[in-house]
Amino acid sequence: MNTLRLLFLLAAALPVVSTLRAAEEQPIGYGGAKVQLAPIMAPYGDGRTVRYQVVTVRMVLDVGLNERPACFMIPVVHEKILLYLYKNMPQPADLQGQRKDVFTKALLDVATETTDRGFYSGVELVDDTSPPLDPKSQTLSTQCK
Repeated sequence: MNTLRLLFLLAAALPVVSTLRAAEEQPIGYGGAKVQLAPIMAPYGDGRTVRYQVVTVRMVLDVGLNERPACFMIPVVHEKILLYLYKNMPQPADLQGQRKDVFTKALLDVATETTDRGFYSGVELVDDTSPPLDPKSQTLSTQCK
């Protein structure tokens, strides 16, 4: 009977130990976390008409002292990206392949010009193949808006 209790206690403690180890391996703070911006209806022209496509952007926060200010600057960066999209009218082809890399670099440049270097380490465009956000990034996506 005592052996059965001991096995039960060990089985219950095993997930707690593995969770603690995983928490020790993760960096502290916001660094590397992603903040998903609200979807944007980006216009594009095909000659005589203007059409719209949904563009969803994730900002990757940089590690260091600027993590928290980067989170607070998300609404301003979101507005600047919105203005950039309306000014440049990206084509649907800009969201695929090598042009997607150039487009995300341009969006990172907009974010860097709006804030400063060291706030964001990258920009991701969300599509059907994008992985879901981790829990920390989901929390920040709701808090940083």
